Amino acid sequence: MELTGQGEGRALTVNLRWEDPSTGQINELSQDFESGAISDDFSSMPPRFQQAATVAALAELLRKNTSYPLRPSIEILKRITPELSNDQELQELFDLVLRLEIVLSREDG
Repeated sequence: MELTGQGEGRALTVNLRWEDPSTGQINELSQDFESGAISDDFSSMPPRFQQAATVAALAELLRKNTSYPLRPSIEILKRITPELSNDQELQELFDLVLRLEIVLSREDG
């Protein structure tokens, strides 16, 4: 995405939809982002935007079983988890991704 600088207000909405594998419950999350919050530098984007993008990338990895490397997601989660320390689900996601990396490294090794 490239912003022209000519507009203000909501620039995009990130929508996530997933099914809880243990309950079958469908969950949805929607987050708007203002044009002023968007930057060329991903690490300077709002932590919730980084979280949404990372979750989407991880979902694609798990859904398609692609060769997407986990390390970029781990680095993003490592950076934003302290900023969102009250988010227990994010803490749990970070722990699960670290465990997944260990499992995958054993399979490759």
